[in-house]
Amino acid sequence: MPVTGHCARCGAPFTCKPRELLVRLYCSQACYNAVRHLRETPLLDRAAAKSLPWDGVGCRVFAGAKDKRTGYGKISVGHQKWGLLHREVYKATYGPNSIPEGFVVHHTCGNRLCWNVEHLVLIVDQGEHIRISNVPNIVLSQNDVCRKGHPLVGDNVIEERSRKWIVRRCRTCRNEWARTRTGPEPVGEHHGRAKLRNEDVREIRLRGSTGTPGKDLAARFGVSTATITLILRRKTWTHLP
Repeated sequence: MPVTGHCARCGAPFTCKPRELLVRLYCSQACYNAVRHLRETPLLDRAAAKSLPWDGVGCRVFAGAKDKRTGYGKISVGHQKWGLLHREVYKATYGPNSIPEGFVVHHTCGNRLCWNVEHLVLIVDQGEHIRISNVPNIVLSQNDVCRKGHPLVGDNVIEERSRKWIVRRCRTCRNEWARTRTGPEPVGEHHGRAKLRNEDVREIRLRGSTGTPGKDLAARFGVSTATITLILRRKTWTHLP
């Protein structure tokens, strides 16, 4: 009489003869091959097979599964078990006990999908450790200077706190970054919503000074009469003579 067993990988039920249940662990050849692949293929080789091309110098970016909450890459480490890629790579390189209690693996490059072991260092986990992102003024670890070499002392340090994180920012870098992001507002024909060019405005004012009705100017240049009135009264386009 057939008996029912459960796959050691996916948990799906399967039927077999009683004597086969003593040695059979998987429901199909696919589950067996998947487990054998994890057992026989080293972790670093599996990570390399799912990574972007690497030039041997910079970050080695993982293109496989990603943890939705933290943004770190993750990789299978056993039956229905996942581990963060950068931690598993660090343990595979320096040993399974290479991450002592109270320490975390930190990316010096700031790229959470990077698993280049030269970019991974241990730092003390203080419960609220530094959060790294692509914004250039985020500070790496508890350094005395920012990435651009500005001293992180006194008023040059901006600390932003949340429920889980403390972000230390360099005020000098923050101001430089803000200026590049905002800059002066475009005016005249350089504005994204401008319908007229500088030459059009000069012609409108010239024709308006000679007595051409605003209604005719509006029809000629494809704008409203209110726009023509504001231009003639120099309420808009004030940067032009």
